[in-house]
Amino acid sequence: MKLLLLTLFLVFIKVGTPQQKNKHYSYEDITTKALTFVEKQQYLQAALELERLNPNDSMYHDVLTSISYYYLLAEDNQKCIDYCNIGFKNSKFSSPYFFYLNNLAALSRQKKNEEAILIATKALKIYPKSHTLYFNRAISYEEIGEIKKAVEDLKKSIQINPYHIKSHLRLGNLCALQNQTAQALMCFNVYLMLSPDGEYSSKILNLGNVIASRRDPKAIDKKISITKDDDDFEELNLILNNKIALNKKYKTKNKIRSSLAIQSHVLLQQLKEHDAKGGFWNEKYVPFFKWIANKNYYNNMIYSTHFDSEYYKYKAIAKKNTTMVKKFVSEAYAKWSDIVGKNKEVINGKEIIKYHLYEDLQLIGIGEIKDDKLHGVWNFYSEEGTISSSGKFDYGKKTGHW
Repeated sequence: MKLLLLTLFLVFIKVGTPQQKNKHYSYEDITTKALTFVEKQQYLQAALELERLNPNDSMYHDVLTSISYYYLLAEDNQKCIDYCNIGFKNSKFSSPYFFYLNNLAALSRQKKNEEAILIATKALKIYPKSHTLYFNRAISYEEIGEIKKAVEDLKKSIQINPYHIKSHLRLGNLCALQNQTAQALMCFNVYLMLSPDGEYSSKILNLGNVIASRRDPKAIDKKISITKDDDDFEELNLILNNKIALNKKYKTKNKIRSSLAIQSHVLLQQLKEHDAKGGFWNEKYVPFFKWIANKNYYNNMIYSTHFDSEYYKYKAIAKKNTTMVKKFVSEAYAKWSDIVGKNKEVINGKEIIKYHLYEDLQLIGIGEIKDDKLHGVWNFYSEEGTISSSGKFDYGKKTGHW
């Protein structure tokens, strides 16, 4: 699991302030030497170097965060957990958030999923707006076969951070395992639209093609309901799973003829007439793909999703349309933000609409719209999920990205 480089920031931000010396080394000497090990990816040596710091040093707690992280990177999971436990005991004056994340990662590697779930659940009571905690708990739920609970956590992760591509990928995988091909393809397409040239985009495109083209979908002993609106996609899944469109006669008017591209064309055409209401898919993914279909953005979407294709011919076609892709991705980000920003909540038995406002791909406010203003908590989102103030502000800022 990638952990934010904030851990390094925490360690080195106060280098310029006077610190207590340990017997042989100052804080500055130790952290400077540790950084040289980190730059060489010698994480075990970095952790051992930071262990030299005197526990009475005022920077000791911040260093504990990095020690646990470096042991995690060095794959010494038990040492990571040991230092996380020390960190929990020393965190009365600062946030234990990163100790929770490091601890979860180490427990997952040890296949201690039940324990990881308990830790994540405890952490979520303190940090309820952390998509990372929901995402990691979902992985542990999946490992022990609690698919429904895993799906619920992935949905919450997406609602908190709709740009977290790994949540879309994980949810798509679970859908594919249950032969819910329509839902799976929506997830993979969203991943690729949010990250057309990402580090793993070509591999995700390949996976999407495999799922779109598999002639014999995986036989499942017992179908697990992904969400309550599964039945709304029964006919569409039947069409996609029968691979009716995967023949030379099916026309899309696009030179990119991958399985994902063709099946996505079928998906868009079928969703134009899809009028089911309620449920996560019908409220989040479906409106987004209906928007693409109604705006005739099929070509825009396909050039974006195939921008980093391993097949040189398709990649070349997409690259020729770079200007179109950049414009579309920016517009898609804004539309996706608008759709996922509207959420139903039941408070005191009454259903209300709460709007989520995103800025720089982060959640910064939640509230109700009154007089074209968003009233509620704002400027509160950090990875720790803390709330600092409340008020009102304009809703509807658009966030482009490339």
